[in-house]
Amino acid sequence: MSNYSTELSKILQNKQGYRIESYSGSGICDVEEVIRFEMGELENRDISNFCQMEYNLIFEEDAFEEWLRALLVVLRAKLNTDNVFLLWLTRKEDVSFYCDEGTNWILRYTLPENAIPISDLGSEGALFALDTHPDFLDIQVEEVHIEK
Repeated sequence: MSNYSTELSKILQNKQGYRIESYSGSGICDVEEVIRFEMGELENRDISNFCQMEYNLIFEEDAFEEWLRALLVVLRAKLNTDNVFLLWLTRKEDVSFYCDEGTNWILRYTLPENAIPISDLGSEGALFALDTHPDFLDIQVEEVHIEK
């Protein structure tokens, strides 16, 4: 494995990640739409930095569209599909940070074997490229109780 964070390594090892929809549940998983939002609206550069390290995709501010097309080529080739979806996940012990006090319902996703990380924010989560729409993954609801 590459120089992944402990958190990302654990998600990949277990093939499971967690999220709480009330925090991150926009329902949008289209690769282009998510990346445009993350990098354009949020000015989030961890995706381009990670993809440069892992996939040798050099990002330049004035060449965003070319970089995005190159990323799509890489992801489609690695996933062997034209349909690429994205999903942010973290570990169970880290998702509680995003929960309200009291009882919360979190979702546990089982990742497909070919899931590809394209961002690694450690305990804040990782962004995965998938060949399957997240709605069609194995999803389990778990209850957690948070005291703050």
